Amino acid sequence: MILNRILTSLGLGLVTALYATNSQAAERIAFNYPPFGEFYIYIEDLASFTNEGKIHSRLNYFTKGLNSEQLDKFQTILGQEIALNPVTVYRFTNSSVGEEILRQLGEIIRSDLGPVKRRRERDFHKTSTAKLSNNLLALRGAINQAANHPDGLTLLNILRQFPLKTIYFDLPKTLSLIETGIDLLEQRESAINSLQQEVSTDINNIPAREQNLSLPGNYKWHKLSFTFHNPHRIASSPFELYLPETDKPVPLIIISHGLASNRITFEYLGKHFASYGFAVAIPEHIATNFEQFERFLSGQAKFPQGDNLILQPLDIKYLLDWLEYESKSNRILKNKIDLQQVGLVGHSLGGYTALALAGGKINWEQIKQQCLDNEANNIWLNLSILMQCSFQELPIKDYQLIEPRIKSAIAISPFASIVFGQEGIEPISIPTMIISGTKDPITPAVPEQIYPFTWLETPDKYLLLVAPANHFSFLEESIGILPVPDSIVGLKPSLAYPGLKHFTTAFFQVHLSKNLEDKIYLQQSYADSFTDQSIKISILEFLDDFKIE
Repeated sequence: MILNRILTSLGLGLVTALYATNSQAAERIAFNYPPFGEFYIYIEDLASFTNEGKIHSRLNYFTKGLNSEQLDKFQTILGQEIALNPVTVYRFTNSSVGEEILRQLGEIIRSDLGPVKRRRERDFHKTSTAKLSNNLLALRGAINQAANHPDGLTLLNILRQFPLKTIYFDLPKTLSLIETGIDLLEQRESAINSLQQEVSTDINNIPAREQNLSLPGNYKWHKLSFTFHNPHRIASSPFELYLPETDKPVPLIIISHGLASNRITFEYLGKHFASYGFAVAIPEHIATNFEQFERFLSGQAKFPQGDNLILQPLDIKYLLDWLEYESKSNRILKNKIDLQQVGLVGHSLGGYTALALAGGKINWEQIKQQCLDNEANNIWLNLSILMQCSFQELPIKDYQLIEPRIKSAIAISPFASIVFGQEGIEPISIPTMIISGTKDPITPAVPEQIYPFTWLETPDKYLLLVAPANHFSFLEESIGILPVPDSIVGLKPSLAYPGLKHFTTAFFQVHLSKNLEDKIYLQQSYADSFTDQSIKISILEFLDDFKIE
């Protein structure tokens, strides 16, 4: 570990020294706006505006259409410091995820291409692989120098540290990407609205039994803490076990958390399941949890590696193995859990984990093709592409992740479009529920949940749409190391809890406890009871021929 940190610091120092001694500071941003020609914004003018609020006459040409509020926001964006350890920044920009972000940025923020007047317009949009590589290196150098500079990691300082005189900003391509993104988002929004309307009009007269499964059940339970060991990890993993007080073995539900999360994140759901007579195990995935991500942010650890896409499902397998062994010898656990009736809930990376263990097959050919398709992979509209394409770091082989002890699965905000695709989702044969937040930019609803739902061929499948929930709307409130403002969360988590508790509990009552009469609780009439001005919930069992025109 010490040697690794020394080598990382040495690498950072060499990169910083290289750019510091062999480059000049950027002086201007150049962009071409057809048919009006070439324009320049000077870095020194941005610096005067950021530091002193002064707008030079050259800058005034571009800012005169902004009101005072917009100017204040622009000034803040330029000067806001991102408080990250320089070692963290260096490691991230050298990771596969960081390189992909820089590569996509390099398509619109480019190294100096020479005077625009000497080149025909079409030449500016012919970017070779070598040029993209140069753009990536220039951006990486600027970001690392800014992080290591006394003025700190700010947008202005990154521009200042760019190792060439002119930064070329591809305005036509940027506007095209924005226009395409807006069109796609509008199409997705329209498709989701159509689905919600279809559900509301097609299912509106189903009688509801008088029971609200969002309220606590009647079972008392107690909490136990244990550890298990995945032999592919360097340390053991803790987990909490919520055990109902009953004289007979009960079904088990496992909850798998996502990146930068931990076993506390879904504690509220684990307690709820236990009150309905389910044993609940919530493991800590030690390489992707809060603590590891916090260590990454402080420069003490690497960004989570692609092998966690395999190790996280294996955590669940080894946890089940541990419970099987201990249930035979441990006095507290003996004859308490039915390990042939196991349900699984996962969120985000845990949602992928749930689909993989349920029978989803990794689609290596699709990963190879999709992750090389630069036009299709706009990470700004689907951040999960970064995680899905990290599969390219792994050896191609059949990892055999399906777990036969798992009899039903719920995937909350999973990613699935690239890593599984239709061919990888179709083998799932157990009852499956996919839960989707309609305003999720990390694992967006249409490509990552709605389309995968249509690919499921199991007869027992459900899609739960929660509007306007985001990626963070299902997590324990006030838990996490990344401060996420309400405007990004979209829907306050406490508003999503009742519907989430009701439908997940009903799902496991039917498909794990085999209480088939409880299937009535999975009807839209109950979703309507959780719908008001702040939240709209829709549940679907069938969705044929869904597509975005």
